[in-house]
Amino acid sequence: MAVWRYVDFSVKEAQHLADLASIEVDLKTTEDICDLFDKSRQQWEPGELEAFALFEALCTAAIVRYGRSFGDGVREKLPLELIKQLPREHQESHTFFWNLRNKWVAHSVNAFEFTQVVAYLTPEERGPKSVSSISVHPNRIAFLGVQDMLRLKKLASAVRKRITKLIKDEEQIVLSYARSLPPDQFYAKDNPPPKLVGDKDAGKPRRKW
Repeated sequence: MAVWRYVDFSVKEAQHLADLASIEVDLKTTEDICDLFDKSRQQWEPGELEAFALFEALCTAAIVRYGRSFGDGVREKLPLELIKQLPREHQESHTFFWNLRNKWVAHSVNAFEFTQVVAYLTPEERGPKSVSSISVHPNRIAFLGVQDMLRLKKLASAVRKRITKLIKDEEQIVLSYARSLPPDQFYAKDNPPPKLVGDKDAGKPRRKW
């Protein structure tokens, strides 16, 4: 019986393919989280404390995973030209969710979060006019509605379909390059060992090939 095995081919000529595949995972995860959000909203009442925390976590996670595809990092980010190729509906959605990612989730910038400081006044019938106490009233939108989350899912799906096509094209390019090399150099390699990471790796950027 023939044994098929694979060997590591982490070379710079394959970096673009690896980055596209990682982005595809983020977009698919975004869709899955949006589905989970929709399912959870059908099972929980918004007033329940556990539901509130769950909805907020899912909403934040979906926006973060979508934004990773266009954010700076070690891996290649998707160009905005790709968004411009989508229908206007998706272009507007991208701008909305990208703003949420940068100005609501990742950083406290927009009006989705506003903390008000108030001064409680002593009622005139209770005595001389004075400020009785100071209090803080945090106000924020914790999570989006189901329709917005489904809107994000549609956007992520539309982008992912473009990426899937790019991956198939890039696979053929990398395959052609691999076949241009001497086969013996592949057969001489050992199976790739598992890559393990630890606490010290959390703050270290990985290297490009």
